[in-house]
Amino acid sequence: MLQKQSMVLDSVDRLAQPRRSRGFTLVELLVVIAIIGTLVGLLLPAVQAAREAARMSSCGNNLKQIGLALHNYHDARREFPYASWRIYFAPPAASEYRASLKHSLLPYIEEDRLYAQAVQSSNWLVAIESVTVDGRTLSRHRIGAYFCPSDPYGPTSKTQSGVFVANYAASGGGVWSAGTENGAGGAACRCISSWSSTYFQGSPGYASRGLFRDPPSRGLRSGPFTVRQDNRSGATLPASRMRDILDGLSKTIFIGEHLVGQRAISENGWGAITPGSGDNGDGFLSTTIPLNYSTRLTLANVTAAGNDGVIGCSANCNGVTANGFKSAHPGGVSFTMGDGAVRFINDNVDMWTLQQLGAVADGFTPGGF
Repeated sequence: MLQKQSMVLDSVDRLAQPRRSRGFTLVELLVVIAIIGTLVGLLLPAVQAAREAARMSSCGNNLKQIGLALHNYHDARREFPYASWRIYFAPPAASEYRASLKHSLLPYIEEDRLYAQAVQSSNWLVAIESVTVDGRTLSRHRIGAYFCPSDPYGPTSKTQSGVFVANYAASGGGVWSAGTENGAGGAACRCISSWSSTYFQGSPGYASRGLFRDPPSRGLRSGPFTVRQDNRSGATLPASRMRDILDGLSKTIFIGEHLVGQRAISENGWGAITPGSGDNGDGFLSTTIPLNYSTRLTLANVTAAGNDGVIGCSANCNGVTANGFKSAHPGGVSFTMGDGAVRFINDNVDMWTLQQLGAVADGFTPGGF
């Protein structure tokens, strides 16, 4: 009996004593933090890669939608739209700023209402910049199919309040570019030599490959969405047709990406046509410039640096180098080909191959690219 009482008392004493909880030591805590940091470091790149893959997929869907819109446009009108009216037509049309490719495709990318109201304006055929819908100019309407979510610049212009920008533009093919081209920034943005000469003049077959159409003053380009000539009369006609793409639709670049922050004129908005500039907000881009050639510098950068004729080549105000295809996707640029397929072309693509893909009738059909 006494033994049982003693055991009970011992149990009561143990219960009455406060429990001692053992916590983490500083070393253990640091080890846990290090493990968590390592896991985050391993997972973060994977998360970022997944996000970029999703953005790139969205960008590809946009390009696919534009490709389908171009085919539907051609089915309805038996011709393609021109990239920019002001570029291709001389006086007496020089004072006219008509609808260009991005305006023309609106009803084919589910923007029927915007297009239907815009074409009612008397300015549609003479001053597209002044057309308003719901009290806003066209560039102040966001067109989701024209914006790539990978572009860090964002969907709105940094220089034009309330204006939406675009990341896709028509291909002008191998556009001849002169070394005296200054761009929007004047002499500060000038390159030291002709970009076209640097890469192609004097190369084997330069004159016979048909990559550059002469004379450039007439606005004739080697790519689609350009003016064309009637073979019999020599008359200049307003747009190209599917049957003019002699090299094959699947071997011809139609639309490609560009980065707004690396092309100052694109900051004017997707629907802008700037009087006196000879270009609309996007116009056309050239395969003459290597893919993702950097033009990150601004006019302020090159002016402050004291332009030596080289810095200007890397400026977003240069009228030559800024007109190259560029993207925020690592390693290359996404394109819509003539058959509507979306292709990702590596930055290291052979420059002759790039020109052949840009030309519609040079007689070359490159294989792998």
